[in-house]
Amino acid sequence: MKNRRSRFWILLLLPGFPALCGAAIPTGVTTTAMFGTNGGNGFSMPVWFGEIPGKQKTFLVAEKNSGNIYVLAPAGAGYSKQLLLNIKVRTEVEQGLLSLAFHPDFLHNRKYYVHHNAQAAPRRLLVEEYEMDATFLKDSGKPPRTIIEIAQPEGKFIHNGGNFTFGPDGMAYFSVGTGGDEGNGQGRAELLGDILRLQIDPAKPDVPYTVPADNPFVGQAGVKPEVWAYGFRNPWRMSWDMEGNELYQGEVGQSTWEEVNVVRKGNNMGWNIMEGAHCNNCNTNGYTLPVKELDRGLANCIIGGMVFRGDKTSAFYGTYIFADHIVRSLFALIQKDQTLTEFAKIGTLPAQPLSFARDALGNLYVSMTNGEIHQLVHPELKANTIPLAVSPPIAAIADGKNLRDYFAKRDGGYALAAGNKDVLDWELTALNGSRVDLGAASAPGTVFRVRPGLYLVRLRTASGPKGGVLYLD
Repeated sequence: MKNRRSRFWILLLLPGFPALCGAAIPTGVTTTAMFGTNGGNGFSMPVWFGEIPGKQKTFLVAEKNSGNIYVLAPAGAGYSKQLLLNIKVRTEVEQGLLSLAFHPDFLHNRKYYVHHNAQAAPRRLLVEEYEMDATFLKDSGKPPRTIIEIAQPEGKFIHNGGNFTFGPDGMAYFSVGTGGDEGNGQGRAELLGDILRLQIDPAKPDVPYTVPADNPFVGQAGVKPEVWAYGFRNPWRMSWDMEGNELYQGEVGQSTWEEVNVVRKGNNMGWNIMEGAHCNNCNTNGYTLPVKELDRGLANCIIGGMVFRGDKTSAFYGTYIFADHIVRSLFALIQKDQTLTEFAKIGTLPAQPLSFARDALGNLYVSMTNGEIHQLVHPELKANTIPLAVSPPIAAIADGKNLRDYFAKRDGGYALAAGNKDVLDWELTALNGSRVDLGAASAPGTVFRVRPGLYLVRLRTASGPKGGVLYLD
């Protein structure tokens, strides 16, 4: 992440209620080791960690330099560790295997995505689509398909960015650094120094992605239409807060400032004209300022984190938790409309962090350079208490009927549309597996209300089960 210091490079969804206003962010957060603490389960640079959708307490772990992706599954009193996949990667400096993502319809199509620096020349970022088998514990063995390739400056090996993820709109968001040529932050004629937004449809294997028509720069001459926001240096980690519908991003600074950004459509975050909220011989008009900037007294290499969405009564609920890679400090903040309302240092990590993760119950985890993965611990970091509704994949709608046709907007919410007498009952589920609502044919007029986002809909009809992913606004 830091090219200015040779001593260290990178060593590298639930609907709810807003956080209580005016309450102080708790401090005294500690960690407990979960994985990688013995020889059998040790990891080398676990750069990404995440729970497999539909497989509670079953995780994937990706190693930066080896390119290995492992499955951690419950086994007796502990966990088993099995190799899922090996990706051939370049490993100089910051390069390697960088992140993974699950398709929003993973429970149905079993697709997952691997973001890495391709091993073969020329130097480039690559995102490939893979598929799990029906157990959700092994790769299917099918050849991957390439979603996107981005050429990078040769000989630099730095500022790759680091995240490929999906948002609440079902689109893929891809953070890409400058590649070491810092002027790329303000250039939109190439896919560097940007966050990209892509539409991926696994049902169309011959079309890697399309550009959403509502991307902010579609149709502008000299601008890549994939660009959703720009002005980034090295956006190593970003994450969506599905409940708040906000994209948080940790921006690794150059000489003076680290920053946390809440990024919105069309934003120019300022690099390389600005660092943090600071601009030499210019004004800040037209640039989006960071929610929080941290000087060298606080941080040296920021690791973007996650918004806590565990138990709604928690004092941390709605709080963004992140860390610094060099000094190992753990921080938290609350923002409203891209403006900071509260900030605190809440703890110190036992080793240098690489990445944050959360499970379907809302627990937060951090993977670290010592090969261990820890859970964040505090009396207020309470997990959700409602059991998850975990179901196997279901068949897609076979009769050609559009899933949305089963539902109609009514009284500020949604209800089963009239005429769907074949529906016996239905279930609406958030993509993390938590059941949102349940209806029955005996109450076809029942109105349910949800926050905007993607939901997995299961219908039990007279002709059998049907379902898929549906966006409700």
